[in-house]
Amino acid sequence: EGTGAVSRSIQSKARDSVSVADFGAVGDGVTDDTAAIQAAIDYCTGDGKQALYFPANVVGKYYKITSTLIINGRLNIFGDGPFSTTIIAVGFTSGQYILDFDNLAASVVYFGGVSDITLRSDNSLAVGMRIKNLSYMLNKNVQLYGLLSGIFITGTNCFSNFFEEVTCYSITTYGVYMDTFTGGGHYLFNGCTFTGNIGLYVSNASVTDSLSILNCNFEQAVANDVYIAGTVRGLTISGCRSEGLNGAS
Repeated sequence: EGTGAVSRSIQSKARDSVSVADFGAVGDGVTDDTAAIQAAIDYCTGDGKQALYFPANVVGKYYKITSTLIINGRLNIFGDGPFSTTIIAVGFTSGQYILDFDNLAASVVYFGGVSDITLRSDNSLAVGMRIKNLSYMLNKNVQLYGLLSGIFITGTNCFSNFFEEVTCYSITTYGVYMDTFTGGGHYLFNGCTFTGNIGLYVSNASVTDSLSILNCNFEQAVANDVYIAGTVRGLTISGCRSEGLNGAS
């Protein structure tokens, strides 16, 4: 374009990804965007770009969904930041997922993630997201707010997943729950915030080779900040803060 051309930023190039708006999602807080968003997801995990963009909401508005968004395969979901892009689950029943990365172990799905977005519910009954049989996933700058649980991890091919600046706030039961899985690998939580009855729970049937909890904030967890009932062969906890219930300790 000549010497006067201005280089495009990485962010502007990212906007070349498929947008939920391309499929009719409006994010006005009134329209049910479930079908439009699911259509965009199905396109991206089929023959699309495997990256799906949620444009910022108008202030005070959000993407309204009324049933689980199901992701079969690899997908990067990203917005304009957790205070700009919000998905709210409306009328969900107890334990229903907002985002469900639902894969068979035999599918061997690697990479993908969620970034720069908020997941909420209108009744504190939904779970933010399930990660099932998905490895090398990066989740960054995500807010999980007003939920039954934040993140549910399961599957026999679910290893080496990473979480940075993920905030679980106003959570009833578990910030992060590692269910029956034997994925092994390395799990990293860096700069995250946990709330709930238990901030981070590793169930008794879980096995992972390495778990690192670095520079994290445990914000008034009721029973335990971290509860490890399963097998963690290498554990590192460093630079973390525990406020204690009601700020007592």
